[in-house]
Amino acid sequence: HGGRFLTETAFSPTYQTFLTAAVSASDCVAVSVDYWCAPEHSIPTPYDDSWTALKWVFSHITGYGQEDWLNKYADFTKVFMAGDSAGANITHHMAMKAAKDKLSPGLNDSGVTGIDDMETTDVAIRTWIESIWMLACPISKDGLDDPFINVVQSELVDLSGLDCGRVLVMVAEKDKLVRQGWGYGMKLVGDLRDTELVSFLLSFTLNPQELLLFPPIITPSKPSYLVTKAVG
Repeated sequence: HGGRFLTETAFSPTYQTFLTAAVSASDCVAVSVDYWCAPEHSIPTPYDDSWTALKWVFSHITGYGQEDWLNKYADFTKVFMAGDSAGANITHHMAMKAAKDKLSPGLNDSGVTGIDDMETTDVAIRTWIESIWMLACPISKDGLDDPFINVVQSELVDLSGLDCGRVLVMVAEKDKLVRQGWGYGMKLVGDLRDTELVSFLLSFTLNPQELLLFPPIITPSKPSYLVTKAVG
């Protein structure tokens, strides 16, 4: 779930409504992660909680995990991690760590959906975002250059460690960070040579959270799509 690391839960109507609809339409099993939020639980707690949850999910891969419904119905050959806003940022870091720590041999056939990279050159937006980030992570020495929040940073940063089969990046027309979402997608085009990358711009006259809450009634104004196949 999103919420700038400060608000919302896995049970918030925005996310529960979307997830219920997505699971029903795709006939899949979903695990919605509820992590502790700042300021009471500052960074890196949301990442640590999410990593604990991800390891718990994969503890069922042998069919002898704690939850029978995961043992019986989850297909670990087709795993997708997804998130919105802060949750998308967490998703990126979880995918990187899962690949680095070799959480699952088949994880490189899975996918990642969403991203929210909070780097921007607009002074007003940058000041606003930095105030939120410092509330979530008061010990950060680098502000918005912190690698937790600015996953791209520069052309020198290598994202090839994401190591998954597919990536879907979704941004919205009114998102203040729409350019950063596109930048993240294009960075992945260059770094993930063996990944099917779909960078998808949703040009709606709504905010990202409204896209999640009211998907059945949305009519696109000027839909624009960029689909890129990155191959070795």
